[in-house]
Amino acid sequence: MSSRLTIRCLRPILITGILTVVLASGADANPRFMPRLFPRHFRAAESLCPLTAPSMALPPRNMVNLVDRNLPTTWSAEEGKFKNIKWSADLGHASFGSPVVAHGKVFVATNNRRPRDPKVKQSKAVLMAFRENDGKFLWQNVHDILGPYGYRTSGYFGLLSTPAVDGRRLYYVTPRVELICADCEDGKVHWGFDMMKELGVVPYYCNICSPLVVGDLVFVVTANGINEEEGKVAAPNPKIAP
Repeated sequence: MSSRLTIRCLRPILITGILTVVLASGADANPRFMPRLFPRHFRAAESLCPLTAPSMALPPRNMVNLVDRNLPTTWSAEEGKFKNIKWSADLGHASFGSPVVAHGKVFVATNNRRPRDPKVKQSKAVLMAFRENDGKFLWQNVHDILGPYGYRTSGYFGLLSTPAVDGRRLYYVTPRVELICADCEDGKVHWGFDMMKELGVVPYYCNICSPLVVGDLVFVVTANGINEEEGKVAAPNPKIAP
């Protein structure tokens, strides 16, 4: 499957089946926008500089990179012929979200078509964490696809949500429409909010959202504000069916 981008000087570039991340030498550590991808491998660029891209939409909410200069304009992700590629890491069979980068780690959503844990072989939603400087696999969080009441999203898709990092915490939404708050260091889940159970949310496109953290609230596409520390609904909608 291929995807076409017509945008100027974005840090990552998507080409058929892979994601190539282009980094400018001498760039600062300001947040960078990461577009959606559909790779089977994650590939990071050869230009060596730390970066931070903790969520899908970043201050000042401009999706064009206006900071970096002299970005590489040519690259190759072909096996054995890498050009401007720093490292490569296997994901699942597909990935529809965007990678985010924070605390020296790259977080990316995928599926379980290429299991890293031999004990987990079923269709699952997977969030993987890699070390940013060399692509070393660090940890993964695995979530069920099948939810209660017979609702199901395709196991082919896996985890669709683009994570958002705030401080040392990582937020994303599973195919079972659970808002997850996990630790960036080891993936430990601090809390989860089951939107299907608590709000009557139907698990359809809801799980493709990227959470937005504003102050002590976390917003998802249902428009329910979640208290960041306790995982409780801060502004419940009385019109939502139980």
